Amino acid sequence: MTNIEAFAHIIDLANRTTDKTTYDYLMKEAQEIMSDTKTEDISYCDFAELVKERLDNKLQRTKLE
Repeated sequence: MTNIEAFAHIIDLANRTTDKTTYDYLMKEAQEIMSDTKTEDISYCDFAELVKERLDNKLQRTKLE
């Protein structure tokens, strides 16, 4: 599994979890992968929808707290 595939998988898992601690951990892991991967590689793969989903989910979680 490449770093980009791992990133997409972790984002997907984070978006599916209902536990805030698990979500925060997974997002931290995704951020570490992002810092290790070249920006061009991530731009090449279209993660815009994943990022939008993450932000939408985070906004919903914030409203619930």
